[in-house]
Amino acid sequence: MFMVDVTENALKQSREGDIPTHRVLADEEFLPFKENSFDLVVSSLSLHWINDLPGALRQMQYVLKPDGVFIGAMLGGETLYELRCSLQLSELEREGGFGPHVSPYTSVTDLGNLLGQAGFNMLTVVSSGT
Repeated sequence: MFMVDVTENALKQSREGDIPTHRVLADEEFLPFKENSFDLVVSSLSLHWINDLPGALRQMQYVLKPDGVFIGAMLGGETLYELRCSLQLSELEREGGFGPHVSPYTSVTDLGNLLGQAGFNMLTVVSSGT
């Protein structure tokens, strides 16, 4: 198993388990692996921080073997909608304008399109809105 993170502290803080794990300091936008290297790529709550999401998805598709599986979880859509609205309204009232304080999130339909453009097929995109 390979664990990839952009921060050295996150790699150091991870616990040892029963499965031998190689820790790799790398950016998800520039994966240091060869084509067709992995059967499975998992990304848990980090994709919403990436600047070039289409490029990162292409990289993940590149390192997957044919019929490999990508499983990802990310914040998206209307996440933190109320917070964004509250910040905008209060800043408009006090300052006469506003700036973004919460990262933009990708909609479910856009994510499905991006995955398809990156070369993924047999897509299942699930939204767990409340």
